[in-house]
Amino acid sequence: MAKLPGSRGQGPSDHSLPGRPTRTTLPGNIQHLVSPRAAAPQPTTTSEPSASTQPTPYRSLNPTHQQCLVNMDSSRDRIITKIISNPVGQIINTILLINRSVVNSFVIVALCFVFLLARWPYSASIVLTLVTFGLLSHLILVSSRTASKRLQTGGMAAQTPHYTFIVCGSGGHTGEMIRMVERSIRPTANSHRRWAVGFEDHMSFNRVMECENRLGRRFEDVGTFDIVCFHRGRAVQQSWLTTPFTALASFLHLGSLLVGPPACRDAAAFRFPRVIISDGPGTGFLVFLAAHLLKVFAFVPEGTMQTLFVESWARVSSLSLSGKLIYYLGLADLFIVQHRRLAELYKVTFAGRIACMPKPT
Repeated sequence: MAKLPGSRGQGPSDHSLPGRPTRTTLPGNIQHLVSPRAAAPQPTTTSEPSASTQPTPYRSLNPTHQQCLVNMDSSRDRIITKIISNPVGQIINTILLINRSVVNSFVIVALCFVFLLARWPYSASIVLTLVTFGLLSHLILVSSRTASKRLQTGGMAAQTPHYTFIVCGSGGHTGEMIRMVERSIRPTANSHRRWAVGFEDHMSFNRVMECENRLGRRFEDVGTFDIVCFHRGRAVQQSWLTTPFTALASFLHLGSLLVGPPACRDAAAFRFPRVIISDGPGTGFLVFLAAHLLKVFAFVPEGTMQTLFVESWARVSSLSLSGKLIYYLGLADLFIVQHRRLAELYKVTFAGRIACMPKPT
């Protein structure tokens, strides 16, 4: 029987079979790529990535915006990791620990209130006065919002500082918010965007960075931005029994983020956000409530912290829970829905499907 070419006795090596590499015909500089004796390449050991592998290089047409990208990218671990290192954080951490014993916490608060009334007889009248003042201010503010149903931002000059606070949820809420911003933004050199994402939400952080990277390549005068992280009001599958305590901790933290000016801007001109935007996450309700109370008790000047709520595109026949709370409490200066049926049902502003608009060119 005829032997195949390259079989034993017909060739110097069985590596000459068709389709198999030969050692003699390969250059020495690439011999290690196919040689069976070559050592296998050692896998590179890197730290576990946050949400993706190495991030793409960030480039912007504006040097100031480019610096913001570099600063946020270099400090992402410090920003997004939950580290308790300041007094406010210590208070929040204490509240989060106390909420495990709900009964004990309720007893402590009740005893403190009873001691206050027994020690100072006029404390009840003071508390009643504050509650009455707050209720009247709330009704006046809600009635003015019902009458106007718009934001007081029209006709602003390009030189006017414009500071926007953008609340991101997680997953679909973040993606929808980014799409709406990219499709409707008209930035100026004197504008600033503060993106608020939850602690440990690496995916939202990366998506915001990618969004700002695209904006920096589209606009020359894109302004500046920063990213801050907040404590979530309620974790996934968290018991509703402990939710009020974590919501209180989140509320206090969000209030501190609202009154803290951006580090890259003038503290006097960008002291408070002019507009606050949310598209449906539960944290958006806490942000709106914090802003509302700051305005009720006149801690912030008039014309700042105007609230814009955009109901999620997924809500077709009814509002979300956060949307219902914001709607019935009157916390939004402008309430927008993306389906005409909701607009007719709740008598709010219909803006079309702004989350599904064509991408800008």
